[in-house]
This record gives sequence, C-alpha cells and structure tokens, in this order.
Amino acid sequence: MKYGKKQKEKSKPLEISSGAEFKISDINMCGNYVVYLTVTYFFMVLSQTCNLLFMTFADRKPKVEDFCEKKYSDYMSTKICNVSNCWVTTNRSGNVICSTNTYDFIPISYDFDIPMEYVKLGTTIQNIGLMIGAIVAGNIADILGRKKVLLSFTIGLIIFLIVTPFSPSFIVFTIFRFFDMIFTGGKHCVCNPYFMENLPDKHRMWVATVVTYSPNYIILAGIAYLCKNWKILSWVTAGIAVLPLIMIPFLMDTPRWLIKKGKDKKASKAAVCIRKWDEELTPEKEKKIIAVVENAAKEELTKKKKGKNYYFYHLFSNWKLGSYAVVFATSLFSTSFISYGIAYNMDALAGTVYINVIILGAARWSINILAAGLEFSIRSVGRRLLHLVAVGFIAVIMAIIFVIYIFTWPKINTYKAVIKAGGTGEGSILAIIIFTRYASLLAAAMCTELFVLDTVQPAELFPTPIRSTGIAFIQIFNRLGTIVSPLVFIPSKHWPPAPFLLMLITSAADFLLYFFLVPETRGMKLPDNMPGEEDNLCEDRTQSTEYTTDITNVESYDSVSTSTSRQSRKNAKTETETRTGEDEDKSRKSEEGKERWRMENRV
Repeated sequence: MKYGKKQKEKSKPLEISSGAEFKISDINMCGNYVVYLTVTYFFMVLSQTCNLLFMTFADRKPKVEDFCEKKYSDYMSTKICNVSNCWVTTNRSGNVICSTNTYDFIPISYDFDIPMEYVKLGTTIQNIGLMIGAIVAGNIADILGRKKVLLSFTIGLIIFLIVTPFSPSFIVFTIFRFFDMIFTGGKHCVCNPYFMENLPDKHRMWVATVVTYSPNYIILAGIAYLCKNWKILSWVTAGIAVLPLIMIPFLMDTPRWLIKKGKDKKASKAAVCIRKWDEELTPEKEKKIIAVVENAAKEELTKKKKGKNYYFYHLFSNWKLGSYAVVFATSLFSTSFISYGIAYNMDALAGTVYINVIILGAARWSINILAAGLEFSIRSVGRRLLHLVAVGFIAVIMAIIFVIYIFTWPKINTYKAVIKAGGTGEGSILAIIIFTRYASLLAAAMCTELFVLDTVQPAELFPTPIRSTGIAFIQIFNRLGTIVSPLVFIPSKHWPPAPFLLMLITSAADFLLYFFLVPETRGMKLPDNMPGEEDNLCEDRTQSTEYTTDITNVESYDSVSTSTSRQSRKNAKTETETRTGEDEDKSRKSEEGKERWRMENRV
C-alpha cells in the first residue's frame, strides 16, 4: 500500500508532491537565521524592559539623615533645604548642616522640584502611551507588516530616549516619556509574535522560557547601578535600542503572516531567503518551497472569502462567553495592578532598588521555569490549578501584610523616624519590615504566571470567530491596570494599610470569579464555532490543528498536505484509511501544540 501511494505521489504535479514533502513549519530550522533573530529579539526586549521600568529608578527617593529638630530645635524657623542638604542658622556657628540627602541613584526630583504625587501621576500619564502604542502599532503592522513597524518604532524610541534628558521641566519630561512609552508599547505588541512565528516548533518552549522579560530585570539592575543617573540610563537605553535597529533590516517578514494576508509572492520570497541563511538551495528545492507557500496563501484567501464576519458585541451574545471575558479582564487588571504597582513603588519596601529588582527578576524567572516544568511533566497540573494557586497565594500574602499593618503601622512609622534621625529601632518592627519586603516581591513575581495563564486560557475558551476580539478586549484591562498601578501607594500617606487592602480586593475578586466561572481547559479541543452553531467536523478538525500548532494565534498553514490528503481520499479505500491515520496523528499532536503555545507565552 505504501509503495502504491509513493508511485501515485510521483505522478502528481510539483505543487502537490512538494506539499507532501515540505511543510510551512519546515521553513525555520534551528540554524544561523534563528540564532541571529534570537539575538535581535533579546536586545529589543532588553531595551523595552529598561524603558518599562525606567521610572522605578528615575523616581527614587533619597536616604535622609535628619537631626535638625533633635539638635537644633530652637532654630527650626531658620531651616532651609535644597536637594542635597538642610541647614539652620545658629547664633554661634552661623549656617549648620543638620540634614543630608544621599542618593543611590540620581532621580528626576534632583533636577525638577516636584511633589511625589506629581511624579506618580506623570508615570500614570506615561503608561497611557503603552496602550495607545499597542493599538496603533497592531493596526499598522496588520497593514504594512511587522518588520516595517519594528524599524519605525525603534527609530522613534531612540529619538525620544535621547531628547528626554534635555527636558527643561517636568511637564516636558512627561510629554517626552509619553512618546517613549508609545513606541515601547508598539514594539512590545509586535516583536513578540514576530519572534515566535519564526522559531522552529520543537525549540519554541525552551527559547521562550530563557529569552523573556524576567532575566532582563536582573540585567537592568546592573545597568542602572553602573549609570547612577536617570539621564545616563535614558541614553544607555537608546544605545541598546540601536543594536536591533542595525540588525532588523537583515530579517524578513514572517512567511506565516504573509501567507495569512494572502501575499503569496512576498511569502515565498521570504521563505526562500530564510532557508538560504542555513543551506544552499538547489533550483528544484527552491521551486518546491515556492509551490508550498503559494498554495497555502491561496487556500487562506479562499477560506477568508467563505468565512462569516463576527464583531465585538458577539462576545457578549452568550452568557458563558461574556462571563469569561469579565473574569479574564478582572484577572489581567488585578495582575498588572499588583505587579507594576510594586515595581513602580520600590521605595515603599526596605532595601536598595537594585537588589529588589534583581530579586523580582530572579523570582519571576524561577516561577516561569518551575510552572512550565510542572505542567509539562504532571498531567494533573492544569491551567485551573495553577491559576488558583497563584492568585490564592497573592491574596493570602496581601491579607497577611494588611492585617500586620493594621496593628503595627504606628510603630512602623515611629521606627522609620528613629532610623531617619540616626537611632536604632525595635528588632520586631525590623522583622516585620523585612517580611513585608520579601513577601511583596514574591507576590509581584507570582504575577508572571497569571500573565501566562491569562494569555493561554482565553484562547482555549473563546471560539475561533471571536478569539482575537476577546483577547483584544481583555488586554485593554491589562493596560488599564498598568496605567493606574503607580498610584497604588499614594493612599498610604493617609492610611498605610490602604495599598495592601486594594491589592487584596483585586486579587480576591480574581480568585472568586475564576473559581466559580472558569473550567479546566487542559486537554480540551479549541472551539471553532460559536455556541449554537452546527459543527462542521472536517473543518473543525483542520482549523483546530492549524491553530494549536502556532504560538501566536497565526495558523500553521499545513493546508497543502491536507489538500493532498483530500484528493487521495477520493481514489481508493486504502488511501481513506491512510488519511484517517494521518488525521488521528494530527489530533494527537494538537495537545502537544497547546503545550508548546502555553510554554511560549511564559514571559
């Protein structure tokens, strides 16, 4: 039977035989092109990490030693301060320095005399740029292609990073930083799917786990420690962004994206160029690649013409779909609110900002690897268990800190005042402060797992026609959480336990809504039809396989092989059995595709 099948395939046209021998997923191999792409992506992520957490360092508070009132209480009316010192004028000695401000990093307050609340509000305004950038870049990339957007947004980011340190006022600084974040948000939206689409299937899991934002937290802490100044950090970040600017022109737009857009000529050209990085293509092999790519692009155009259009309101046309949207919108808002709320307010925690950022990055990376290993190796560890454990842990930590602060915050404030004046405080209060520091950092690090799960599960629950719409909707709340996160510790000025109460409320809401409304999705077939629609089994099987084998919601486009199998099925009963066996093999690979996608989103 196998011999007969081979003989038939030899007699078919070039396009069909090439479809059986070569797949779209075979374009990328773990060779020179992928190594070059990974290095480029690493520098893009590093520059974006530096910009995302820029205000973590630029908003540093000085370490103050103030003994003015203790030693010169009679002369407090003469007290005058600048950014470095405070002094009083005495009858005997004249001007005497009685307070000193020491900086482990020169912040923007050193150059702009502004209240803390204004800085936090400015950070919030900057983060609005993240949302705008993601929306603008996503739409432009859909029209012009990802490579052009990455190039143009990298240039814009470099320009504004260079000019930001020349800001004459805090208002101008905030405007420049707003544009910095527009370009950062745009690059973040585009570079991640661009990178994942180019990775070989079997290497996506470990590469996506190693090359993420988490380890770059550690690198950023080292860079900031060497810079010691917000202006220098901005220029160094611009210098880092120059590296991908030089490297991106040598990359190609992803063949999968070009196929999805039906651009067969550009897709085949990109596929051939990518393969030439790693091997010398014979004219015959080049024709085979072109045939496969062009066939896939034509099938995609045909599929688009037959498809029915769905819109935003369809997301809430069904109770279950609407509840999923609300749950994951709440979860992403809470996760961003807590994660970036702590990252932007490191001054509220004990220790130096450098060590805290290193701890946060190392903990995030460790959690990424641990959770990936558990889910990959233990079948009973599913999405639901991981989500409930992660958000439950965060809620418990916030509840403990909140209760501790209710009973001890007056003593904590007294302890800080004593230390500020050069004294020694109670050991028990010091222990509470240390516990708050590490517990808060660990809770923020745990958010990395929720970011992953809140990316994977919605795609497993929303049907194919509204999957992109549903994910876009919940990601809006992700950005909203980031926008308001710098303000979370402002209420502590009036009531210190308030920030932890707010984070407890959001995490508890996430836990309860998820517990009652979201089912386990591990091992479930991706829904391809809206609720109430009649399933087309043949299309269902094909679309589910195509979707789950691609990490970034771009279909796999192995449809040439599927088309070949359909033609073979019409010829003989034996070939029908062969086709059935191939479909069963694809179904088995479907779950493996989900696992790969789940690992790749671990950022």
